[in-house]
Amino acid sequence: MAEAVCLLSGGLDFSTCLAWAEVLESSDVFIGVNALDYSGHPDCWREYIEAYERMANLATRAGVEGRPCAQCDACLLRRKGFQEAGIEDR
Repeated sequence: MAEAVCLLSGGLDFSTCLAWAEVLESSDVFIGVNALDYSGHPDCWREYIEAYERMANLATRAGVEGRPCAQCDACLLRRKGFQEAGIEDR
């Protein structure tokens, strides 16, 4: 019988949780991984989780302290989109 491992399933879960935390304006996301069953799941390794944390701190509003730089193309497009939609950017 072939072994089936769903690689990156934790990464998918982390991404979903991170997106939801962003909606809730949460500054913290907690996870739990199984230290006894992580050998075949690289997305449960300490190195992966630390790298994901670094990415989250660069890619989320909470990670950049809620202040868009207002200078890069992404921020300028964001501001324009909110202005055109008549919605306040919080």
